[in-house]
Amino acid sequence: MDFELFLYLNAITVVILACVVYGTSSGVKRLCNPLLEPLTLEQGRSDEPIEGTAYSHEWAKSNDFTFIGYFVLQGALIAAWKHSDQSTFFCQYIVQDICSYDFATEFENHISLTTGSGLETQLFPPQPKHYKQSFSNITLDEQWKRHVEMKNYLIEVGQAKLTRIDRPFNEIFTESIRKQMKFIRSLWLWRFRGAYWFFVRRHLWHNKSIKTQHEKGMIKLPNELFNSHNQRDLTL
Repeated sequence: MDFELFLYLNAITVVILACVVYGTSSGVKRLCNPLLEPLTLEQGRSDEPIEGTAYSHEWAKSNDFTFIGYFVLQGALIAAWKHSDQSTFFCQYIVQDICSYDFATEFENHISLTTGSGLETQLFPPQPKHYKQSFSNITLDEQWKRHVEMKNYLIEVGQAKLTRIDRPFNEIFTESIRKQMKFIRSLWLWRFRGAYWFFVRRHLWHNKSIKTQHEKGMIKLPNELFNSHNQRDLTL
């Protein structure tokens, strides 16, 4: 390879890595104090992003989810629903022309499960007891099915217990983001690990169910975390 070309390619690589590192670190900083603003629709208003939630409204209604409202977070439109008899939220996110979906279930002792529809779900390492799985090119029905399956897996195998949601969605949502960003900032050299998270981590963890993650030794289930914590206390 020509030496000048080698230097040029290396320079391009360095620039790309620097941009990714800067982008992820600045994104974390912006989300440290997230401002989730309710969006009130004007009567007769025509809005393409709002119109893009029409199918989600139909799906949610047919699957016992009740609409909570529209919200805006740093330019992203969020439509949120809550299941009528489960501690589960359904969210649709629209950023420009990109659309994604999340199902999130709350358990006792600050345990949670999120099932996302894209790689972005796996960008940042989750806090302990926060379980994330993501899948591409599946329908909402299949995404919901996989979420329910792993919710039951955490209950039956991980001994997690469901809890009742008695707080507003926006309070739970912003608190979750704030705690996640605090956790990220506590990690060693977190500013420089963004490139690895972007190029490697999110691909490694994508399309793997919670069960698969557990079987591969990538995560510990709630009961295993509890037992290891108790074992550590006994050795102190």
